[in-house]
Amino acid sequence: MPHLRQQLGQKGEALAAVYLEQHGLVIIDKNYHFSRYAEIDLIGRDQDEVVFIEVKTRSGLGQGYPEEAVTKLKQEKIRQAAESYLLIHPQLSNNHRFDVVAIYFEASGKYQIKHFRNII
Repeated sequence: MPHLRQQLGQKGEALAAVYLEQHGLVIIDKNYHFSRYAEIDLIGRDQDEVVFIEVKTRSGLGQGYPEEAVTKLKQEKIRQAAESYLLIHPQLSNNHRFDVVAIYFEASGKYQIKHFRNII
């Protein structure tokens, strides 16, 4: 059984994928691992643009807002993983961007989604 934190992350990624698809993105890959420390949660296509998406989910604000967890180090790891992904998939456009989807679950079970485009 996955750890509660992993379950929350998986739930957030699933919600993010649905949200993005409802807003016109096509999800083409999930959980791409470049190394032990570099992963891209979702990879999508937005017309002719490849979109690398980091999903951050929180159930409380004790550690800050979800989007605050995308540090400069995390951004660099995502960039490295994206470069690797594009080398492996040369058929994809070199036109790409990096988005963050932040999901915050309230105690009531309701959640908020914020989509930050082209921020990394």
